[in-house]
Amino acid sequence: MAGACAQAGQQAGDVRSAPAYEDRLIEGNLDLQIEDEAHGTGFTDPSGLPRSLVVDLRAQRQSSDSSASSSSSWVLLRGTAETANYGFITIDAAARLAADEAPSGLLPRSRSPVLTVDQRRMPFGGGWLADNAAGLVQTRGADLAARQARYGVASRLVLGAASSWSHQASGATFSLSTGEPVSLDAVGQSGYTALGGRASVASFGLEHRATGWSYAAQAFRYEASPAAPAAPQQEGAAASGGLLQSLRLAAPWGHVQGNLLRTGGGGAAAATGAWLDAEVNDGPVEHRFGLNRLPRPQEWLGVQAASGSSGGYYRWRWRSRQLVAEAQVDHQSVKAPTAAGDGFTITQAYAGARYLFDQATAWGLQLQASESAGSTAGSVLAYRERFGQAGSWRAFAALRGLSGRAPESQAGISGGTDWASLRTSVSAAVSHDEGGIGRDLAVTAQADLSSRADFILGARSVRAAGQRAFTLDATLQYRLSAEWVLSALVNRARGSSSIAPAGPVGGPPGPPSTTTPAAPRAQYAFLSLRYETSAGSPTAPLGGARGAGGGRVSGVLFLDADGNGALDPGEERVAGATVVLSGRYAVRTDDRGRYEFAFVAAGRHTLAVVPDGLPLPWGFGNAPVREIEIERRDALVLDLGALRQ
Repeated sequence: MAGACAQAGQQAGDVRSAPAYEDRLIEGNLDLQIEDEAHGTGFTDPSGLPRSLVVDLRAQRQSSDSSASSSSSWVLLRGTAETANYGFITIDAAARLAADEAPSGLLPRSRSPVLTVDQRRMPFGGGWLADNAAGLVQTRGADLAARQARYGVASRLVLGAASSWSHQASGATFSLSTGEPVSLDAVGQSGYTALGGRASVASFGLEHRATGWSYAAQAFRYEASPAAPAAPQQEGAAASGGLLQSLRLAAPWGHVQGNLLRTGGGGAAAATGAWLDAEVNDGPVEHRFGLNRLPRPQEWLGVQAASGSSGGYYRWRWRSRQLVAEAQVDHQSVKAPTAAGDGFTITQAYAGARYLFDQATAWGLQLQASESAGSTAGSVLAYRERFGQAGSWRAFAALRGLSGRAPESQAGISGGTDWASLRTSVSAAVSHDEGGIGRDLAVTAQADLSSRADFILGARSVRAAGQRAFTLDATLQYRLSAEWVLSALVNRARGSSSIAPAGPVGGPPGPPSTTTPAAPRAQYAFLSLRYETSAGSPTAPLGGARGAGGGRVSGVLFLDADGNGALDPGEERVAGATVVLSGRYAVRTDDRGRYEFAFVAAGRHTLAVVPDGLPLPWGFGNAPVREIEIERRDALVLDLGALRQ
């Protein structure tokens, strides 16, 4: 996973003349290792500023339901270096050594080699800081535009360049990114497929901290290639463009933000949409509401940004030490992208409560109802949670009814245990409807075989609507020495890739979205031999001073489909999203959704996820920040589950 770090301000090599500590911003996993007694790892050379090198030799084989099998071998390299005056520089490279591929004919053969150079937080006179990148980069937009509860615009991975400038004192930011859109390989992110055309984004932002007002504007231009396979919403190769403007007022009572989106071109007529989100905090009570008028589907960089709906929602939440209660009502008039008529209207209502009976037990109840085109539906979900030192469990029962059909029932249990060297998670659900009895069973076990070896085994079996599916994942990692690590992964899947799980999805409803067919499930295996080394001494742990000591925090960012707060088998992991520590330092999740802060000052910190890295309508709602406690020479594992908003 690509990484980058920076030091704001000059750092002297002589400890006696070192300036005071200043904040740093990191993107990517900084391979600064604290002492690990089990493996004996540490800094190979404490002199100089931090630097690291990872070389990965990988052989992989993959296949899917829609294409022939392919195999390839790669060498991947990641190097990082902190400088005194030029910020933190990261170089990511990958080259194909051999390949035996049979392209499907829909896409050209993936390209190699790959080279990306990323520089962060380079200081300039007048208080300006610059972030620059070239190679495979993500288009950059205004941060304000990403603070959305329900609607937003997408970014694209391009082969090109990106540059961002920020001024801390004035709150001004600028960014420009452009390049040819690409798609990454399914496994390992080692190669890419060029899609042709060009995607460009320019943004400007201004934040006035004294008054709480912020403004941001970002514009795009997208030119699709006639040779590239068009997405369902694209209209050939004509150029399209658009402008998104956002205005936000933040205050102790909450915030309100308005957004105006205008797009056109690409074979579609010009369209203008607007939406507003607001949140008001009144002690233990939170009010959140929004209005939207998106008269027709709109695209941003060739990806649907607004579904063509108009309406509004209101959400109420009340919290105490033992009880959390919430309710929401949502009304939308949707214009389906492919419908010849006027689309449909849907009204949804939700109410839920969770009561913490004691320190070990909680009870919950959720009610949902909806009405659309004369058809009504309703459901009730009740659950009980049990907590303990060895793990936690959740049992649920649900009943769902749809007008004109027999009611459906569901019941199940999920949870996990954590022993000294074995961690397990289990979820099981049984459903009954007109199609008969369905089931969903998933099990994951992670075992520390020794101080050097870890093994993870996961399996999931689903049966619903007359279809069956089965997946099996096995991962083994063995540390040969302080610098060498051997890893192997095998994935096997059978049956339908789009089969629906038997268990219910809790939480308040989100905005209507267009259903897209599921991608073919890939089956793959890879073997990796990795060399990793690091040198240099950090000027200070993140968020602390020299000599303060600290620990490590890591985990997985995932989409918590069942809302139980735990990563269950089959739940989707989020790659490429940004996790922020203490509002200052950021890392991107890798292709397995993992993030890591290798050296963090001991004490209290916060963790948050930048929302534009999450697919809509997933988010963290009214609790976007997690508080954590870091102890010296400790490793904290904290998985972050996004909920359906």
